[in-house]
Amino acid sequence: MIDDHGHPFARSGGPWNIASIGLFTEEGASADRRRQEVGGKRLWANLIDQRLAAYLKCNVADLPEARNEASANWPTYVRGLLDDANIVESIFDVGGERSSAVSDYFADLTARPVHWLGRIDPIIDNLMEKGADAETIVSEVERYCREAISAGCAGFKTAIAYRTGLAVRADMTIDAAQKSLTEPVPVRRRGKALRDLAFQRALGIAAEGGRPFQVHTGFGDSSLRLSESNPLLLEELLATEEGSSASVVLIHSGYPWTEELGFLALSKPNVFAEVSLINIFTPLKVTERILQLVELVPTDRIIFGTDGHEQPETFWFAAHALHQSWEQVAQELGRVGASASWIEEARHDLFEGNARRLYLD
Repeated sequence: MIDDHGHPFARSGGPWNIASIGLFTEEGASADRRRQEVGGKRLWANLIDQRLAAYLKCNVADLPEARNEASANWPTYVRGLLDDANIVESIFDVGGERSSAVSDYFADLTARPVHWLGRIDPIIDNLMEKGADAETIVSEVERYCREAISAGCAGFKTAIAYRTGLAVRADMTIDAAQKSLTEPVPVRRRGKALRDLAFQRALGIAAEGGRPFQVHTGFGDSSLRLSESNPLLLEELLATEEGSSASVVLIHSGYPWTEELGFLALSKPNVFAEVSLINIFTPLKVTERILQLVELVPTDRIIFGTDGHEQPETFWFAAHALHQSWEQVAQELGRVGASASWIEEARHDLFEGNARRLYLD
């Protein structure tokens, strides 16, 4: 499997603590207590505990110490997990980094190729905090994108859904962008017109450079306003020259709007439907979501990823969820009459072929 969407994770091992992984962004002692209190109450957390204990051949009660011992040699432990999950290559969102330093580190750690995506949101946030004007911010985003292409990035990403939402307007001007910087709201929510304009310009550069652009859609951590992350809100942007020229990857299957995301991938030849994140936090729904996409979307435009983060076990767990779900999907496809050769070709496309063609060729 080529994992088309992951994040840098811990650089050393230690005891296992499932409560440290989740979708909570609150900080402080009360937030830490909440994480500990609800950590084991989540189904996915119980499942990963059970499966990791089986992998480490220990009782669940002994998991913290067993993981501490197993991860003493961190590279060996990480590589073992990825080998077991059949992840042969990865693409990481490295934030606003301008070089391959992060991906090079994790390529060495994991002993397999790791490629990087440049994310435009940190560039915008940092410049806003420094008081830069709209023209400077847009120019810097354009410069960042061109430099990232020259430095060998595999593509780009935006989490604009976390900032001002996916209802990106395609008629924004520098004047409107400048005015939006004066909004009396926190930086993460400020500058909708500016963010819309910068995203559209970045899409154009990605298209010129032949790089795909990942867009966060659907659910995410607790700072997200879910109502603003429906992928259908992107229709205006996707109708522009930039939005119709770039390869746009709508990540996380748009959950809970998977079929809406599938419609965009069906109706627009430059749009791809990606499955990740749900295979960590809603693993029982993965089979259903894949079936929804395969039923609707050409199989050369569906891509699998993990959205692994914080700990390597999240990559491992998410990849296994995809493999196990695909077995059920394949059985259902065969039951309704799909040929064995079509099913096998689809499997190869979803797990490896599409990602290789889109990001690496």
